[in-house]
Amino acid sequence: MRHQPSDIERSPSRDLGNLRHLFGFLRPYRTRLVMASLALFVAAGAVLAFVIFAWDKASGLSQEEKKEVSILKLLGWQTSDIIFLRFCESLTVSFLAFLAGYLLAWMHVVFFDGAVFRPVFLGWSVLRPVFSLVPSFAVGDLLLIFSLSVIPYLCATAVPAWRAATVRADSVI
Repeated sequence: MRHQPSDIERSPSRDLGNLRHLFGFLRPYRTRLVMASLALFVAAGAVLAFVIFAWDKASGLSQEEKKEVSILKLLGWQTSDIIFLRFCESLTVSFLAFLAGYLLAWMHVVFFDGAVFRPVFLGWSVLRPVFSLVPSFAVGDLLLIFSLSVIPYLCATAVPAWRAATVRADSVI
């Protein structure tokens, strides 16, 4: 009777051979999978950075922010005025960040010919096709980028603005 290897006696090379057999159909798509994985990791990193930033903004107020709100309340500002002020601050910061990012991306494509992303777009093949990035401007793309960057930031700062505005003036000073 022939001896059958048990799960304990299996070698790692045999398991690797099984994986190659199972996922061998992906071999022609290897370059695309690498580029898609890279894009997925960059997007996941951006989402994680935004979540950390939103958590930091919502977690608490600094002593300086509490003093600022207390002084404004002592000067006669209402809670709605302070919330509006925080909203205007957040809108200004997010709009300037959006504008700076868009202009830097435009300059990267126009002046540097997309040097950072060129290897990702071309892949890792030996024979590279002719590739030139032509900058284009579309209002729909601009609005999409704006709505994906500015609106979530404004939503993430709404609760901290409300928490800051409801601080009692006599509790800090």
